Amino acid sequence: MSHEQQLDPGFIRQLMGELEGALTEREVNGRMYVVGGAALALQYPDDHDIRVTTDVDAVFWPDTEVREEAARLAERHSLSPTWLNSNARPFIPDGRGDVRAHAEGFVVALADPKVLVAMKLMTAATRAAGRSTPPDRTS
Repeated sequence: MSHEQQLDPGFIRQLMGELEGALTEREVNGRMYVVGGAALALQYPDDHDIRVTTDVDAVFWPDTEVREEAARLAERHSLSPTWLNSNARPFIPDGRGDVRAHAEGFVVALADPKVLVAMKLMTAATRAAGRSTPPDRTS
């Protein structure tokens, strides 16, 4: 069973804790960089205008193990299978989403407000141009 569920800061923290615990139990070292509404909700939990979201946008590594544990959490908590996703990856500024650096254990980091504003502006400009992903930034 799955459905769109509102994720408030407390529930997001709970999910991140369960995810971290499951990966640690499996002795998986990795990283996650959280962006979007979840990052805002966690940084501003008392702001009622931004404190809930329906998913957690992030880049993470190792991909397979994180997705496996996220699927288990989705089943356990009746969440959408895409409650944790990397759909925002194309909008993350260069270098910010590099999560392959060595980490002891599983480390979760939040995008800072300046990065979140830059991502929102890039998303708006991309959509205004009729595109689904931003132009290639390497050219």
